[in-house]
Amino acid sequence: MGLGIDSSNFLKLVESGLARSWFASISAPESPIGISEGLPEYAEVVIDESLTGQASRRDLVSRYLQEYESACKEAVEKPLISIMMQDPVEQRRIALAKAPLFFIALEDAYGVESVRRGLAEVLTLLREQKVGYPDIRAALEHVTNKDLTPMFRVWIYKPGIPDEFREKYEGRESGK
Repeated sequence: MGLGIDSSNFLKLVESGLARSWFASISAPESPIGISEGLPEYAEVVIDESLTGQASRRDLVSRYLQEYESACKEAVEKPLISIMMQDPVEQRRIALAKAPLFFIALEDAYGVESVRRGLAEVLTLLREQKVGYPDIRAALEHVTNKDLTPMFRVWIYKPGIPDEFREKYEGRESGK
């Protein structure tokens, strides 16, 4: 409160607290970091975008891409599905940068409304239960009526960030 309730730092703390409270009931300490920490980070992007607009989304994606690149210089990336809180900090940094980008990529591919509705379904149906990537995929497939196997395979089970995603967001920054 000492920051002042109208300061940007205070609003960021409120955003973070709100985002974490949304997903607290479905993640557990043994959850992959992409769920336990990635979903709240993604929710912060959603909140920030709703408050400040589409440019905020691009800025945050750019920041996560830069963080991902920086983190990859310090460690060898493991698949997102296998990174847990007990993994070395260098590998957690990679996962913490990649996970919110995965949820953004889902929105880009299947629509903002569909992805958010699918995640709301997970929160509603699996409240107080540990949630994994298969649960998220099933909910999103239910809402979109599409097979998300290829998307999950590329983002969750393999290292790296797809070139198409990079081009989309890096191209915007460079005026392409």
